[in-house]
Amino acid sequence: MAEDDFSYFREQSFLDTLARYETMCRGTTSDYFEPEELTDIAEYYMIQDRRDDASACIRFALNLHPGSIDPLVFLGRQHLCEEDIDGAITIYNSITDSNDCEVIFFRAEIIMHQKGPEEASQYLESAYFDENKNDMEEQGWTAYDIASLFRDNGYPEQAFTWIERALEKIPNEKDVLQEKADILIDLGNSNEASVILEQLISEDPYNVSAWNSKAEAHLISGNYEESDDAIEYALAIDENNPCTLLLKANALFDTQNYSEAHKIYKRYLKFVPSNETAWFYDGSCLFSLSRYKESLQSLLQARRLAAEINSPVWPHILVLLGDVYAKLGYSDEALDCINKLSESQIGIDADLIRAHTLIIMERRKEGFQLIRDYITNHPNTVEAHYMAGVVLEESDEFKEARTHFRYIINSKNIPKTKIIKKKNTEKNQDYRALSFVHLAYCALQLHLFNEFIELLPIAIDTAPEETEELIGPFIPNEVEVKDFCSYIDTHHEFFLQFMQ
Repeated sequence: MAEDDFSYFREQSFLDTLARYETMCRGTTSDYFEPEELTDIAEYYMIQDRRDDASACIRFALNLHPGSIDPLVFLGRQHLCEEDIDGAITIYNSITDSNDCEVIFFRAEIIMHQKGPEEASQYLESAYFDENKNDMEEQGWTAYDIASLFRDNGYPEQAFTWIERALEKIPNEKDVLQEKADILIDLGNSNEASVILEQLISEDPYNVSAWNSKAEAHLISGNYEESDDAIEYALAIDENNPCTLLLKANALFDTQNYSEAHKIYKRYLKFVPSNETAWFYDGSCLFSLSRYKESLQSLLQARRLAAEINSPVWPHILVLLGDVYAKLGYSDEALDCINKLSESQIGIDADLIRAHTLIIMERRKEGFQLIRDYITNHPNTVEAHYMAGVVLEESDEFKEARTHFRYIINSKNIPKTKIIKKKNTEKNQDYRALSFVHLAYCALQLHLFNEFIELLPIAIDTAPEETEELIGPFIPNEVEVKDFCSYIDTHHEFFLQFMQ
Protein backbone atom coordinates (compact mmCIF):
# COMPACT_ATOMS: atom_id res chain seq x y z
CA MET A 1 0.00 0.00 0.00
CA ALA A 2 1.57 3.28 -1.13
CA GLU A 3 1.94 6.05 1.44
CA ASP A 4 -0.25 8.36 -0.66
CA ASP A 5 -3.10 5.87 -0.27
CA PHE A 6 -2.91 6.16 3.53
CA SER A 7 -2.87 9.94 3.22
CA TYR A 8 -5.92 9.90 0.98
CA PHE A 9 -7.92 7.84 3.47
CA ARG A 10 -7.24 10.48 6.12
CA GLU A 11 -8.41 13.41 3.97
CA GLN A 12 -11.64 15.09 4.98
CA SER A 13 -13.21 14.62 1.55
CA PHE A 14 -12.84 10.83 1.82
CA LEU A 15 -13.97 10.78 5.45
CA ASP A 16 -17.10 12.72 4.47
CA THR A 17 -17.85 10.21 1.70
CA LEU A 18 -17.30 7.32 4.12
CA ALA A 19 -19.63 8.91 6.67
CA ARG A 20 -22.33 9.34 4.01
CA TYR A 21 -21.98 5.69 2.97
CA GLU A 22 -22.10 4.33 6.52
CA THR A 23 -25.11 6.52 7.33
CA MET A 24 -26.85 5.04 4.29
CA CYS A 25 -25.92 1.49 5.40
CA ARG A 26 -27.57 2.12 8.75
CA GLY A 27 -30.77 2.74 6.82
CA THR A 28 -31.28 6.32 7.95
CA THR A 29 -30.83 7.94 4.50
CA SER A 30 -30.60 7.11 0.81
CA ASP A 31 -27.68 8.39 -1.23
CA TYR A 32 -25.85 8.11 -4.53
CA PHE A 33 -22.17 7.22 -5.02
CA GLU A 34 -19.88 7.02 -8.01
CA PRO A 35 -18.21 3.61 -8.58
CA GLU A 36 -14.79 5.13 -7.83
CA GLU A 37 -16.03 6.38 -4.45
CA LEU A 38 -17.37 2.96 -3.50
CA THR A 39 -14.16 1.23 -4.61
CA ASP A 40 -12.14 3.62 -2.43
CA ILE A 41 -14.38 2.76 0.52
CA ALA A 42 -13.84 -0.96 -0.13
CA GLU A 43 -10.05 -0.39 -0.24
CA TYR A 44 -10.29 1.42 3.10
CA TYR A 45 -12.27 -1.45 4.62
CA MET A 46 -9.60 -3.91 3.47
CA ILE A 47 -6.92 -1.88 5.24
CA GLN A 48 -9.11 -1.90 8.34
CA ASP A 49 -9.42 -5.72 8.14
CA ARG A 50 -13.15 -5.42 7.44
CA ARG A 51 -13.30 -7.84 4.55
CA ASP A 52 -17.03 -8.53 4.80
CA ASP A 53 -17.80 -4.81 4.71
CA ALA A 54 -15.49 -4.43 1.69
CA SER A 55 -17.30 -7.24 -0.14
CA ALA A 56 -20.71 -5.73 0.66
CA CYS A 57 -19.54 -2.35 -0.62
CA ILE A 58 -18.34 -3.80 -3.92
CA ARG A 59 -21.60 -5.74 -4.35
CA PHE A 60 -23.50 -2.50 -3.81
CA ALA A 61 -21.26 -0.73 -6.34
CA LEU A 62 -21.90 -3.38 -9.01
CA ASN A 63 -25.65 -3.37 -8.33
CA LEU A 64 -25.67 0.40 -8.68
CA HIS A 65 -23.25 0.48 -11.64
CA PRO A 66 -23.32 -2.91 -13.44
CA GLY A 67 -20.12 -3.62 -15.35
CA SER A 68 -18.28 -0.65 -13.83
CA ILE A 69 -14.53 -0.97 -14.22
CA ASP A 70 -13.18 0.09 -10.81
CA PRO A 71 -15.22 -2.38 -8.69
CA LEU A 72 -14.49 -5.22 -11.14
CA VAL A 73 -10.75 -4.52 -11.10
CA PHE A 74 -10.90 -4.43 -7.30
CA LEU A 75 -12.49 -7.90 -7.32
CA GLY A 76 -9.95 -9.18 -9.83
CA ARG A 77 -7.04 -7.98 -7.71
CA GLN A 78 -8.49 -9.76 -4.70
CA HIS A 79 -8.36 -12.97 -6.74
CA LEU A 80 -4.70 -12.27 -7.55
CA CYS A 81 -3.92 -11.71 -3.86
CA GLU A 82 -5.36 -15.16 -3.19
CA GLU A 83 -3.33 -16.67 -6.09
CA ASP A 84 -6.57 -17.40 -7.93
CA ILE A 85 -5.38 -16.62 -11.45
CA ASP A 86 -8.39 -18.23 -13.12
CA GLY A 87 -10.76 -16.12 -11.05
CA ALA A 88 -8.85 -12.96 -12.02
CA ILE A 89 -8.97 -13.89 -15.70
CA THR A 90 -12.72 -14.48 -15.46
CA ILE A 91 -13.16 -10.99 -14.03
CA TYR A 92 -10.91 -9.52 -16.74
CA ASN A 93 -12.88 -11.21 -19.50
CA SER A 94 -16.12 -9.74 -18.10
CA ILE A 95 -14.86 -6.15 -18.54
CA THR A 96 -16.06 -4.62 -21.80
CA ASP A 97 -13.58 -1.74 -22.11
CA SER A 98 -10.18 -3.41 -22.42
CA ASN A 99 -8.50 -0.11 -23.41
CA ASP A 100 -9.12 1.60 -20.07
CA CYS A 101 -5.83 2.35 -18.28
CA GLU A 102 -6.86 0.51 -15.08
CA VAL A 103 -7.86 -2.53 -17.13
CA ILE A 104 -4.52 -2.49 -18.97
CA PHE A 105 -2.70 -2.40 -15.63
CA PHE A 106 -4.88 -5.19 -14.27
CA ARG A 107 -4.07 -7.32 -17.32
CA ALA A 108 -0.37 -6.59 -16.73
CA GLU A 109 -0.68 -7.84 -13.13
CA ILE A 110 -2.26 -11.06 -14.38
CA ILE A 111 0.68 -11.51 -16.78
CA MET A 112 3.11 -10.89 -13.89
CA HIS A 113 1.52 -13.75 -11.98
CA GLN A 114 1.38 -16.01 -15.04
CA LYS A 115 4.65 -15.33 -16.86
CA GLY A 116 6.70 -12.89 -14.81
CA PRO A 117 7.65 -9.20 -14.92
CA GLU A 118 9.49 -9.21 -18.25
CA GLU A 119 6.43 -10.42 -20.14
CA ALA A 120 4.29 -7.87 -18.32
CA SER A 121 6.72 -5.09 -19.24
CA GLN A 122 6.59 -6.09 -22.90
CA TYR A 123 2.78 -6.02 -22.81
CA LEU A 124 2.80 -2.56 -21.21
CA GLU A 125 5.30 -1.35 -23.80
CA SER A 126 2.76 -1.66 -26.57
CA ALA A 127 -0.07 -0.30 -24.42
CA TYR A 128 2.16 2.59 -23.34
CA PHE A 129 2.82 3.79 -26.87
CA ASP A 130 -0.70 3.10 -28.11
CA GLU A 131 -2.05 5.22 -25.26
CA ASN A 132 0.36 8.18 -25.59
CA LYS A 133 1.82 8.52 -29.06
CA ASN A 134 2.33 12.29 -29.06
CA ASP A 135 1.76 13.74 -25.59
CA MET A 136 5.15 13.91 -23.84
CA GLU A 137 3.75 14.79 -20.41
CA GLU A 138 1.12 12.07 -20.61
CA GLN A 139 3.82 9.58 -21.61
CA GLY A 140 5.79 10.59 -18.52
CA TRP A 141 2.89 10.11 -16.12
CA THR A 142 1.97 6.78 -17.70
CA ALA A 143 5.56 5.60 -17.28
CA TYR A 144 5.39 6.77 -13.65
CA ASP A 145 2.19 4.77 -13.08
CA ILE A 146 3.79 1.69 -14.64
CA ALA A 147 6.86 2.08 -12.40
CA SER A 148 4.58 2.27 -9.37
CA LEU A 149 2.74 -0.84 -10.56
CA PHE A 150 5.94 -2.86 -10.74
CA ARG A 151 7.20 -1.56 -7.40
CA ASP A 152 3.89 -2.37 -5.68
CA ASN A 153 4.17 -5.92 -7.01
CA GLY A 154 7.76 -6.37 -5.80
CA TYR A 155 9.72 -5.87 -9.04
CA PRO A 156 12.06 -2.93 -8.42
CA GLU A 157 14.30 -3.65 -11.42
CA GLN A 158 11.44 -3.17 -13.89
CA ALA A 159 10.16 -0.26 -11.82
CA PHE A 160 13.53 1.49 -12.16
CA THR A 161 13.52 1.12 -15.95
CA TRP A 162 10.10 2.77 -16.18
CA ILE A 163 10.79 5.55 -13.68
CA GLU A 164 13.86 6.53 -15.70
CA ARG A 165 11.62 6.79 -18.75
CA ALA A 166 9.21 8.93 -16.78
CA LEU A 167 11.99 11.31 -15.77
CA GLU A 168 13.01 11.72 -19.40
CA LYS A 169 9.56 13.22 -20.06
CA ILE A 170 8.80 14.99 -16.74
CA PRO A 171 12.18 15.47 -15.01
CA ASN A 172 11.19 17.92 -12.28
CA GLU A 173 8.03 16.39 -10.82
CA LYS A 174 8.53 15.76 -7.10
CA ASP A 175 6.25 12.67 -7.06
CA VAL A 176 8.34 11.07 -9.80
CA LEU A 177 11.60 11.91 -8.01
CA GLN A 178 10.15 10.50 -4.77
CA GLU A 179 9.20 7.29 -6.56
CA LYS A 180 12.72 6.97 -7.99
CA ALA A 181 14.20 7.39 -4.51
CA ASP A 182 11.89 4.71 -3.12
CA ILE A 183 12.79 2.32 -5.94
CA LEU A 184 16.50 2.93 -5.31
CA ILE A 185 15.95 2.06 -1.65
CA ASP A 186 14.22 -1.17 -2.70
CA LEU A 187 17.28 -1.92 -4.85
CA GLY A 188 19.58 -1.28 -1.88
CA ASN A 189 21.06 1.92 -3.34
CA SER A 190 20.43 4.13 -0.34
CA ASN A 191 23.22 6.64 -1.14
CA GLU A 192 21.78 7.73 -4.48
CA ALA A 193 18.29 7.75 -2.97
CA SER A 194 19.47 10.04 -0.17
CA VAL A 195 20.72 12.64 -2.67
CA ILE A 196 17.26 12.85 -4.24
CA LEU A 197 15.54 12.96 -0.87
CA GLU A 198 17.77 15.76 0.42
CA GLN A 199 16.75 17.78 -2.63
CA LEU A 200 13.05 17.12 -2.02
CA ILE A 201 13.31 18.02 1.67
CA SER A 202 15.23 21.23 0.94
CA GLU A 203 12.40 22.26 -1.41
CA ASP A 204 9.67 21.22 1.06
CA PRO A 205 10.76 20.62 4.68
CA TYR A 206 7.23 19.41 5.54
CA ASN A 207 7.32 16.56 3.00
CA VAL A 208 6.54 13.61 5.29
CA SER A 209 6.97 11.08 2.48
CA ALA A 210 10.51 12.29 1.83
CA TRP A 211 11.39 12.19 5.53
CA ASN A 212 10.00 8.64 5.75
CA SER A 213 12.01 7.51 2.74
CA LYS A 214 15.12 9.15 4.17
CA ALA A 215 14.56 7.24 7.41
CA GLU A 216 14.19 3.97 5.50
CA ALA A 217 17.36 4.65 3.49
CA HIS A 218 19.32 5.11 6.71
CA LEU A 219 17.64 2.10 8.30
CA ILE A 220 18.68 -0.36 5.57
CA SER A 221 22.22 1.03 5.78
CA GLY A 222 22.32 0.40 9.52
CA ASN A 223 22.52 4.12 10.33
CA TYR A 224 20.05 3.92 13.18
CA GLU A 225 20.67 7.34 14.70
CA GLU A 226 20.20 9.15 11.37
CA SER A 227 17.12 7.04 10.70
CA ASP A 228 15.68 7.92 14.09
CA ASP A 229 16.31 11.63 13.48
CA ALA A 230 14.41 11.49 10.18
CA ILE A 231 11.55 9.59 11.82
CA GLU A 232 11.28 12.16 14.60
CA TYR A 233 11.13 14.97 12.04
CA ALA A 234 8.33 13.13 10.22
CA LEU A 235 6.40 12.51 13.44
CA ALA A 236 6.75 16.17 14.39
CA ILE A 237 4.95 17.00 11.14
CA ASP A 238 2.33 14.24 11.46
CA GLU A 239 2.35 12.22 14.68
CA ASN A 240 -0.17 9.68 13.40
CA ASN A 241 1.27 8.97 9.97
CA PRO A 242 0.99 5.16 9.64
CA CYS A 243 4.08 4.80 7.46
CA THR A 244 6.19 6.78 9.92
CA LEU A 245 4.90 4.75 12.85
CA LEU A 246 5.76 1.50 11.07
CA LEU A 247 9.26 2.76 10.27
CA LYS A 248 9.80 3.73 13.92
CA ALA A 249 8.54 0.34 15.14
CA ASN A 250 10.80 -1.49 12.67
CA ALA A 251 13.81 0.60 13.68
CA LEU A 252 13.19 -0.14 17.36
CA PHE A 253 12.79 -3.83 16.52
CA ASP A 254 16.08 -3.88 14.58
CA THR A 255 17.89 -2.43 17.59
CA GLN A 256 16.18 -5.01 19.85
CA ASN A 257 14.23 -2.37 21.81
CA TYR A 258 11.28 -4.72 21.90
CA SER A 259 9.27 -3.00 24.61
CA GLU A 260 9.16 0.34 22.78
CA ALA A 261 8.72 -1.36 19.41
CA HIS A 262 5.62 -3.15 20.72
CA LYS A 263 4.11 0.16 21.83
CA ILE A 264 4.59 1.68 18.37
CA TYR A 265 3.32 -1.43 16.55
CA LYS A 266 0.16 -1.11 18.66
CA ARG A 267 -0.29 2.48 17.52
CA TYR A 268 0.33 1.55 13.90
CA LEU A 269 -2.06 -1.42 13.97
CA LYS A 270 -4.90 0.82 15.10
CA PHE A 271 -4.62 2.50 11.70
CA VAL A 272 -3.70 -0.57 9.61
CA PRO A 273 -4.98 -3.71 11.35
CA SER A 274 -4.77 -5.70 8.09
CA ASN A 275 -0.94 -5.79 8.00
CA GLU A 276 0.00 -9.39 8.82
CA THR A 277 3.73 -8.58 8.87
CA ALA A 278 3.26 -5.91 11.55
CA TRP A 279 1.24 -8.37 13.67
CA PHE A 280 4.07 -10.91 13.22
CA TYR A 281 6.73 -8.45 14.39
CA ASP A 282 4.54 -7.35 17.27
CA GLY A 283 4.23 -11.01 18.27
CA SER A 284 8.02 -11.32 17.95
CA CYS A 285 8.51 -8.36 20.30
CA LEU A 286 6.18 -9.87 22.88
CA PHE A 287 7.89 -13.27 22.55
CA SER A 288 11.29 -11.66 23.18
CA LEU A 289 9.78 -10.01 26.27
CA SER A 290 8.52 -13.42 27.49
CA ARG A 291 4.92 -12.18 27.24
CA TYR A 292 3.84 -15.38 25.56
CA LYS A 293 0.06 -15.14 25.97
CA GLU A 294 0.02 -11.69 24.38
CA SER A 295 2.42 -12.88 21.69
CA LEU A 296 0.02 -15.72 20.89
CA GLN A 297 -2.83 -13.27 20.25
CA SER A 298 -0.75 -11.16 17.84
CA LEU A 299 0.55 -14.22 16.01
CA LEU A 300 -2.91 -15.72 15.63
CA GLN A 301 -4.00 -12.45 14.02
CA ALA A 302 -0.94 -12.59 11.77
CA ARG A 303 -1.64 -16.21 10.79
CA ARG A 304 -5.27 -15.50 9.92
CA LEU A 305 -4.41 -12.51 7.75
CA ALA A 306 -1.44 -14.24 6.09
CA ALA A 307 -3.51 -17.31 5.20
CA GLU A 308 -6.14 -15.12 3.50
CA ILE A 309 -3.66 -13.64 1.02
CA ASN A 310 -1.04 -16.41 0.82
CA SER A 311 1.52 -14.07 2.40
CA PRO A 312 5.25 -14.93 2.19
CA VAL A 313 5.51 -14.29 5.94
CA TRP A 314 3.09 -17.15 6.69
CA PRO A 315 5.77 -19.87 7.26
CA HIS A 316 7.74 -17.56 9.56
CA ILE A 317 4.59 -16.95 11.54
CA LEU A 318 4.15 -20.71 11.96
CA VAL A 319 7.72 -21.13 13.22
CA LEU A 320 7.31 -18.46 15.89
CA LEU A 321 3.79 -19.62 16.71
CA GLY A 322 5.23 -23.07 17.34
CA ASP A 323 7.73 -21.53 19.75
CA VAL A 324 4.99 -19.67 21.61
CA TYR A 325 2.82 -22.77 21.92
CA ALA A 326 5.86 -24.66 23.20
CA LYS A 327 6.58 -21.98 25.81
CA LEU A 328 2.95 -22.14 26.94
CA GLY A 329 3.06 -25.93 27.20
CA TYR A 330 0.74 -26.66 24.25
CA SER A 331 2.78 -29.49 22.77
CA ASP A 332 0.29 -30.71 20.18
CA GLU A 333 -0.36 -27.23 18.83
CA ALA A 334 3.39 -26.49 18.69
CA LEU A 335 4.21 -29.61 16.69
CA ASP A 336 1.18 -29.09 14.46
CA CYS A 337 2.59 -25.71 13.41
CA ILE A 338 5.96 -27.24 12.55
CA ASN A 339 4.41 -30.18 10.70
CA LYS A 340 2.76 -27.72 8.30
CA LEU A 341 6.12 -26.37 7.22
CA SER A 342 8.39 -27.56 4.45
CA GLU A 343 12.05 -26.82 3.74
CA SER A 344 11.11 -24.93 0.57
CA GLN A 345 9.04 -22.49 2.60
CA ILE A 346 11.60 -21.54 5.24
CA GLY A 347 14.96 -22.43 3.69
CA ILE A 348 15.85 -24.84 6.50
CA ASP A 349 15.14 -28.48 7.12
CA ALA A 350 11.82 -28.97 8.92
CA ASP A 351 13.45 -31.57 11.21
CA LEU A 352 15.76 -28.87 12.57
CA ILE A 353 12.80 -26.60 13.30
CA ARG A 354 11.07 -29.58 14.92
CA ALA A 355 14.19 -30.17 17.02
CA HIS A 356 14.21 -26.52 18.06
CA THR A 357 10.58 -26.78 19.15
CA LEU A 358 11.19 -29.97 21.13
CA ILE A 359 14.11 -28.33 22.95
CA ILE A 360 11.97 -25.35 23.89
CA MET A 361 9.36 -27.80 25.18
CA GLU A 362 12.16 -29.23 27.39
CA ARG A 363 12.17 -32.47 25.43
CA ARG A 364 15.89 -31.97 24.86
CA LYS A 365 16.78 -35.63 24.39
CA GLU A 366 14.37 -35.98 21.45
CA GLY A 367 15.49 -32.65 19.99
CA PHE A 368 19.18 -33.53 20.17
CA GLN A 369 18.50 -36.93 18.59
CA LEU A 370 16.75 -35.27 15.65
CA ILE A 371 19.81 -33.05 15.18
CA ARG A 372 22.16 -36.04 15.27
CA ASP A 373 20.00 -37.84 12.70
CA TYR A 374 19.96 -34.72 10.52
CA ILE A 375 23.78 -34.55 10.54
CA THR A 376 24.14 -38.27 9.86
CA ASN A 377 21.81 -38.16 6.85
CA HIS A 378 22.99 -34.87 5.38
CA PRO A 379 25.21 -35.15 2.28
CA ASN A 380 27.37 -32.20 3.37
CA THR A 381 28.67 -32.75 6.90
CA VAL A 382 30.08 -29.25 7.36
CA GLU A 383 26.86 -27.59 6.23
CA ALA A 384 24.88 -29.89 8.52
CA HIS A 385 27.01 -28.92 11.53
CA TYR A 386 26.62 -25.23 10.69
CA MET A 387 22.82 -25.43 10.44
CA ALA A 388 22.68 -27.53 13.62
CA GLY A 389 24.79 -24.95 15.45
CA VAL A 390 22.51 -22.10 14.37
CA VAL A 391 19.37 -23.94 15.49
CA LEU A 392 20.91 -24.83 18.85
CA GLU A 393 22.04 -21.23 19.29
CA GLU A 394 18.49 -20.01 18.62
CA SER A 395 17.29 -22.56 21.18
CA ASP A 396 19.63 -20.98 23.80
CA GLU A 397 21.74 -24.16 23.83
CA PHE A 398 24.99 -22.25 23.49
CA LYS A 399 27.29 -24.95 24.87
CA GLU A 400 25.95 -27.51 22.41
CA ALA A 401 26.09 -24.97 19.56
CA ARG A 402 29.80 -24.31 20.23
CA THR A 403 30.72 -27.92 19.54
CA HIS A 404 29.29 -27.70 16.02
CA PHE A 405 30.96 -24.39 15.16
CA ARG A 406 34.29 -25.67 16.52
CA TYR A 407 33.93 -28.77 14.35
CA ILE A 408 33.70 -26.51 11.29
CA ILE A 409 36.71 -24.37 12.27
CA ASN A 410 38.79 -27.53 12.63
CA SER A 411 37.59 -28.97 9.30
CA LYS A 412 39.35 -28.74 5.95
CA ASN A 413 37.97 -27.94 2.48
CA ILE A 414 35.10 -25.81 3.72
CA PRO A 415 32.52 -25.26 0.94
CA LYS A 416 30.93 -21.91 0.19
CA THR A 417 27.41 -21.09 1.27
CA LYS A 418 25.07 -18.55 -0.28
CA ILE A 419 23.73 -16.14 2.34
CA ILE A 420 20.52 -14.27 1.53
CA LYS A 421 20.87 -10.65 2.64
CA LYS A 422 18.28 -7.88 2.95
CA LYS A 423 16.41 -6.81 -0.20
CA ASN A 424 16.92 -10.26 -1.74
CA THR A 425 20.60 -9.77 -2.53
CA GLU A 426 22.97 -12.71 -2.19
CA LYS A 427 26.46 -12.91 -0.81
CA ASN A 428 28.85 -15.85 -0.79
CA GLN A 429 30.49 -16.48 2.56
CA ASP A 430 32.35 -19.46 3.93
CA TYR A 431 31.20 -21.54 6.87
CA ARG A 432 34.45 -21.04 8.78
CA ALA A 433 34.12 -17.26 8.78
CA LEU A 434 30.53 -17.49 9.94
CA SER A 435 31.47 -20.00 12.62
CA PHE A 436 33.95 -17.57 14.19
CA VAL A 437 31.14 -15.05 14.52
CA HIS A 438 28.79 -17.57 16.09
CA LEU A 439 31.49 -18.82 18.46
CA ALA A 440 32.11 -15.27 19.64
CA TYR A 441 28.38 -14.81 20.14
CA CYS A 442 28.12 -18.06 22.12
CA ALA A 443 31.07 -17.01 24.29
CA LEU A 444 29.32 -13.71 24.94
CA GLN A 445 26.11 -15.48 25.95
CA LEU A 446 28.04 -17.90 28.18
CA HIS A 447 29.97 -15.02 29.83
CA LEU A 448 33.33 -16.41 28.67
CA PHE A 449 35.01 -13.02 28.45
CA ASN A 450 38.55 -14.12 27.54
CA GLU A 451 37.33 -16.43 24.81
CA PHE A 452 35.04 -13.70 23.48
CA ILE A 453 37.92 -11.17 23.35
CA GLU A 454 40.07 -13.73 21.53
CA LEU A 455 37.42 -14.56 18.91
CA LEU A 456 35.99 -11.09 18.25
CA PRO A 457 38.88 -9.69 16.12
CA ILE A 458 38.79 -12.80 13.93
CA ALA A 459 35.03 -12.51 13.53
CA ILE A 460 35.30 -8.83 12.57
CA ASP A 461 38.06 -9.54 10.06
CA THR A 462 36.37 -12.50 8.37
CA ALA A 463 32.66 -11.55 8.49
CA PRO A 464 32.09 -7.93 9.60
CA GLU A 465 28.44 -7.71 8.53
CA GLU A 466 27.45 -10.84 10.41
CA THR A 467 29.49 -9.71 13.43
CA GLU A 468 27.61 -6.44 13.50
CA GLU A 469 24.31 -8.31 13.27
CA LEU A 470 25.02 -10.71 16.14
CA ILE A 471 27.33 -8.73 18.42
CA GLY A 472 26.15 -5.22 17.51
CA PRO A 473 23.13 -5.20 19.85
CA PHE A 474 25.53 -5.44 22.82
CA ILE A 475 27.50 -2.37 21.68
CA PRO A 476 26.25 1.26 21.47
CA ASN A 477 24.82 2.12 18.04
CA GLU A 478 27.35 4.85 17.33
CA VAL A 479 30.30 2.40 17.52
CA GLU A 480 31.24 0.98 14.12
CA VAL A 481 31.94 -2.72 13.85
CA LYS A 482 35.64 -2.12 13.13
CA ASP A 483 35.89 -0.32 16.49
CA PHE A 484 34.17 -3.00 18.60
CA CYS A 485 37.44 -4.29 20.05
CA SER A 486 38.78 -0.87 21.02
CA TYR A 487 35.43 0.04 22.57
CA ILE A 488 35.44 -3.10 24.73
CA ASP A 489 39.08 -2.47 25.65
CA THR A 490 38.32 1.06 26.89
CA HIS A 491 35.13 -0.08 28.66
CA HIS A 492 36.63 -3.28 29.99
CA GLU A 493 35.29 -3.15 33.54
CA PHE A 494 31.77 -2.19 32.47
CA PHE A 495 31.63 -4.90 29.81
CA LEU A 496 33.05 -7.52 32.17
CA GLN A 497 30.45 -6.59 34.78
CA PHE A 498 27.74 -6.84 32.13
CA MET A 499 28.81 -10.39 31.30
CA GLN A 500 28.83 -11.63 34.89
